[in-house]
Amino acid sequence: MRNAGKRFENLKFRKKLILVFGLSLIFSLTLSLFMLASYFISVLRQNARSNLRLLTLQVTDNFERRLSDTESQLFNMINMFQIPSYMGLMDAQRDSYGRRELTYMANQLVSAVSPFDFIYLETDGGYSADTREKLRGEREETLEFAKSLVAGQTGDMKSGYRWASDGSGHVYILHSVRNISSLKHEGYVAARVKRSSLDLLRSENREDGSFFLFYNEDKSCIYLGDLEKDLGERIKAQILAGQGLEGNQSWGHTSYYVSEQRAGDWHVAGITPMSVIENMRRSVIVIGVLAGLLSLLLGSVLMRWLTRKISLQLEVLTNSINQVSEGGLGTMAPVYSHDDIGELTEHFNAMNRRISALLNRVVQEERLKNKANMEALEYRYRFLQTQINPHFIYNALETVNAIAKINKAPEISKVIQLIGRYFRGITANSDKQFVPLKDAFESIKVYIEIYHYVQENRLLTEIGYPEELGGVKIPTMILQPIVENCFVHGMPSGNALFVIRINARDCGDKLCITIEDNGKGAEAGKNCVQAQRKGAHTGIGLANITERLALLYGDQGSMTMESSSFGTTVTIWIPLIKNQMADAKN
Repeated sequence: MRNAGKRFENLKFRKKLILVFGLSLIFSLTLSLFMLASYFISVLRQNARSNLRLLTLQVTDNFERRLSDTESQLFNMINMFQIPSYMGLMDAQRDSYGRRELTYMANQLVSAVSPFDFIYLETDGGYSADTREKLRGEREETLEFAKSLVAGQTGDMKSGYRWASDGSGHVYILHSVRNISSLKHEGYVAARVKRSSLDLLRSENREDGSFFLFYNEDKSCIYLGDLEKDLGERIKAQILAGQGLEGNQSWGHTSYYVSEQRAGDWHVAGITPMSVIENMRRSVIVIGVLAGLLSLLLGSVLMRWLTRKISLQLEVLTNSINQVSEGGLGTMAPVYSHDDIGELTEHFNAMNRRISALLNRVVQEERLKNKANMEALEYRYRFLQTQINPHFIYNALETVNAIAKINKAPEISKVIQLIGRYFRGITANSDKQFVPLKDAFESIKVYIEIYHYVQENRLLTEIGYPEELGGVKIPTMILQPIVENCFVHGMPSGNALFVIRINARDCGDKLCITIEDNGKGAEAGKNCVQAQRKGAHTGIGLANITERLALLYGDQGSMTMESSSFGTTVTIWIPLIKNQMADAKN
């Protein structure tokens, strides 16, 4: 017996698998045939129908709650935006201003977070407003259907709500509008529900082919979801004819089983193809497969017992590979046998040694490359600061300042002094890579004060930071390009007030600096490096800031930009611990 076990251990790995899995396969097939012969197919068919009825009941309960939520949401939005008051005002004044206000309020009901994509308002006086401009297609058809809903009302619709659907499968809610304070009837609101919101009112199509549909008692609203057109028309015709859907049905060449439930004034029908129920007999095969898998599992246990050395070698090799994937280069796997797996382990160890040596060389080369990139970017930064001869500028500014004082032009003299003060600050920090936060903000204050004289009363600035952060070091010239971009490309036209806010705050382990304005936004679809306002070019501005933050702080330093038609916000994150290190260096 011991000799037989020794011979088995020395077999090639492929022969071992063939032997063990052959025995396992015979066992699994025998067990599968036994399970298939003892299974009752009729039980599966009955269980499928019972499950459909139970699922339809669950969907019905959920549908009633969601239907009420949608109606309540429309009622709350109408009163929140004071639609009844604007309707009454329009009937009373009968002018274009009232129509514009009513149209504006209608547009407030259509947003990304509301469940409606079209609103039609009609007052009792015959005035109307709608949001057809927000629709991509079917504008006139949608408007005409909404008008027909309102025109079909003979009274003030005391029930408050009415649901309806058009020929395209869209669902509408007609709401009677009353003034809450006086209870006076002001008009009607017809709202079309988004298809994405309707998906919340119905069950998602199941993988077995079953689906759900809804229709109300008077059959004015029939929602079939995304059914195939021909099938949807057949079901809709049967509903309109007043025929029930419960039980076995045949539409086209396909048979279905339907479980229909009532939800107040609504009907909820769960439908599944009969072919699905009939095909459930295939589940017997699944049971057989599971039984086969069980037998394979037992065979695997036997194989594990017979090939414990091979399994141990594979486990050691797998653990070594995982350690290498997590960065543990140089890990060597022990070799317990000299069969195929043992040879593979030896080749792995040799490969691991070569990869470790190669990676060390790549790291050294990458380190030299990063150093070269840092030096190149530093050269660009210094070149930007030294493009202007500072002595020539100071002498020229002092001359202009003297002329302004002689000619009694105090405002010109003040601006010249500010310009000179600003450039002296730049020159003083030209040989520094980091400056204190308070010095950087002081330089920006001078820069913005110059713009105050250019824009007169059109400019409003708010600058602030906690006093304890004044000594924190930040990279030199990192704020000025962003503020300059605000002035050059964000300044609104006309006499509109332009507001810039610059703030710094402690965000835990990082310093957060925020520059925001209310000007023209950046183009959509661009990141903070590519973002630019219309007609702008980034040059060495935003791209330079992003590169400097990445090289100085790695992943810990970053800049983001959020922009819209209401303005732009740029946020810079700098790790405080990095600044403390930089402070010690300088």
